[in-house]
Amino acid sequence: MKVLKRILIILSSVLTLLAIVILVLFWINDSQLEYLSYQNEGRSYLIRHANIIPMDRDTILRNHDLLIQDGRIERIGKELESNGIPVVETNGAYLLPGLIDMHVHLWDRYELGLYLRHGVTSIRNLWGQPFHLRVKDELVKGKILGPNLFTSGPKLSGPSNSTPDNKPVLTAEEARKLLKDYKARGYDFIKTYNGMTESVFEAVLEESRNLGFDVVCHPTALIDYDSHFQVPVRSIEHAEDIVQQPLEYHLDTLRLKEVVDTYAAHPDIPICPTLVVFHNISRLILEDSILNDPKIQGLNPLIRLVDSKAQFDRWQGSLSYDPDIGMKILDQHAFHLLAIKKIHDAGGTIICGTDAGIGITLPGSSLHQELAFYSKAGITNYEILRTATINAALTHEMMNDLGSIEMGKQADLILVEQDPLKDLNNLKDPIWVMVNGQMILSEDLK
Repeated sequence: MKVLKRILIILSSVLTLLAIVILVLFWINDSQLEYLSYQNEGRSYLIRHANIIPMDRDTILRNHDLLIQDGRIERIGKELESNGIPVVETNGAYLLPGLIDMHVHLWDRYELGLYLRHGVTSIRNLWGQPFHLRVKDELVKGKILGPNLFTSGPKLSGPSNSTPDNKPVLTAEEARKLLKDYKARGYDFIKTYNGMTESVFEAVLEESRNLGFDVVCHPTALIDYDSHFQVPVRSIEHAEDIVQQPLEYHLDTLRLKEVVDTYAAHPDIPICPTLVVFHNISRLILEDSILNDPKIQGLNPLIRLVDSKAQFDRWQGSLSYDPDIGMKILDQHAFHLLAIKKIHDAGGTIICGTDAGIGITLPGSSLHQELAFYSKAGITNYEILRTATINAALTHEMMNDLGSIEMGKQADLILVEQDPLKDLNNLKDPIWVMVNGQMILSEDLK
């Protein structure tokens, strides 16, 4: 009896301790998410004496004011009247549209702050799940603060790519049924993935046209690369797939010209290169301590433990049968730079995307790495900024309200100390960021 009593006392103590631990964990979680409910005095401002980079044209509106009412841009001019709303003095700092990352994988709410910290005010999520619909609803209703979120439904593949993270679609009838379901649930667009068969792909396009659904393509190797350039496809992902599909893993500039000509003939279907995520493969191979890099702590813990570790093991293992694999990856990366420069020069359209959330590609900061690669490719700073602002915003009609500083548009802005047209690094540490008229100051961003 005494033994039983002692066991019950110990069990009671353990349960009490467990309850305390759970409460503490909830408190820590709530305190770490506190910034998501950050609020200041309102969504109307008069911004004074800014050097405005509007991005709808290649110019700087020097020493201009910007009047924002209820989260929208109402007037642009000089010495505007405040009419009693808060006045924000910029002292000649540079004001430009918030940045847009057109290819991310969002795993949790914490990452929303990482995007804002780096001036990213809109993200396009390409691995949709019901979680993303809940987060989007919270953002739209103002329950939490974060970048504008646009999300695909679960990505659709085919029988040759049937993995737990894909939805393999086997028939045209199944594709049509899924699209109707995703539309009803509130997903913004469809993502097709490698492994989809030609008949299913055509059914996806036809049903998407019927439903008014945009399609974003990770190219499938089971159809010709050129066949992806159809309405209602709105973008084609990954420069690496140019090499892996139409070029058949050859760094062939002659065959590249055919791909370049196709993009030039379809400027309304941009390429989203995601150069940074491919370049990070070389880091997984050449930097054997990369997973201990403190910066990697910015990734979701489960992604670090599972995806980052699996990719590290995979690419480190490849050294055993190809000691030169790291340099080969860097050679292909250099070819990607050549490819996007040729596409740009030929009149094709580029939109900035990073594949953030995959491997060791970090939310927010990876966008600045992506822009730096475009610079290395030889594209001018103004044209580079277009990839993450106006080009991105014009990709989908639902995003047309973003990407430039024009009257009537949503007030998504970043203010930086120095001119980013002279040096893109000036974008990295914003003085403040604004999303839909909600201003987040530098100290809160950090």
